[in-house]
Amino acid sequence: FDQLCEGADGLDESKFVLFFSDIREAAARDGTQDAAGISDLTDAEVTRFHASLLQPGESLLRKADFVRIVAKPRMRVAKSTVLTSALIIRSGKILRPLQVGELLEVLDGPSREEKARVMRVHVRALRDGKEGWATVTGT
Repeated sequence: FDQLCEGADGLDESKFVLFFSDIREAAARDGTQDAAGISDLTDAEVTRFHASLLQPGESLLRKADFVRIVAKPRMRVAKSTVLTSALIIRSGKILRPLQVGELLEVLDGPSREEKARVMRVHVRALRDGKEGWATVTGT
């Protein structure tokens, strides 16, 4: 982190985008996908991701926040589903579809949704920072 910041107090948007660009280039060069599954994010998506991680009124990503996001568990969407506003499917609103292959940061769960008899997790989509609930296993 300190090397990325080059002496600054935090990571600005351009250095954050460059960091992700370096991951994409390494994955392409090696013919592999990065372990975090982030090499498929575009620069625009990385820019939105950076903005979603900032503290209110700040433009630099602090080291503690960077470490927090690196250490978070992640899941990749394996089957078409939707992001909803609530754990209980019928009481929530559909926020947006989740694309197969999309990377999600797990915020809480898994939790059982009793009526639908499914397991759900509270997540943040890395593509746009949108938070909601997604089904991980069904009946």
